[in-house]
Amino acid sequence: MTKAPVNYSIRALVVHGARFTPYRFPKIAVVEVDNAVAGRNVLAIASPSMILMKRMAFTTKDVFNQVASVLPHEVAHQWWPMTVSNNETWYGWMDEGFNQYMNILSGADARGVPANLNGNGQSYGNMSGSETEAPMMWIANDAGTGYSYQTYSKTPLMLSMLGGVVPGGGVGAMPGMFFSSMPLCA
Repeated sequence: MTKAPVNYSIRALVVHGARFTPYRFPKIAVVEVDNAVAGRNVLAIASPSMILMKRMAFTTKDVFNQVASVLPHEVAHQWWPMTVSNNETWYGWMDEGFNQYMNILSGADARGVPANLNGNGQSYGNMSGSETEAPMMWIANDAGTGYSYQTYSKTPLMLSMLGGVVPGGGVGAMPGMFFSSMPLCA
């Protein structure tokens, strides 16, 4: 394993810790595992203070599935749901969706540009009312073809739309305020 994953992990820990709440575990380990682990649709698995990354993430040419893209998302799981626990089978949007939001913010930070969510909420109109759109509070196992959208994409869109209503950057501050109210984070 190269040093790059260590750098991606540290950067994500610093950015997420500064924006939300400090990392609460004493260490974090990124472990390269065989591609057969966890089936074909899973590229990485996060658990408290540990991330398992399939070997293919280190070698793929697919930018979306490279370690540089996947690892910050898996690091964000140290906050959602490892700190703020939820039933991710029923409420997948509460960990995957907030992770996607965190990834937009940390990705912008990594590129040295301000996070831009302008217009993202407007794209919800393409899905709204579709027969494949599952409700937010729907068991993930029954979400059908709209599962990925419901679980990963909808939360950043909702936060983007709220950003147009809540003055003074309040939406960006909400996750941090939420974390500070949690007993484990206080």
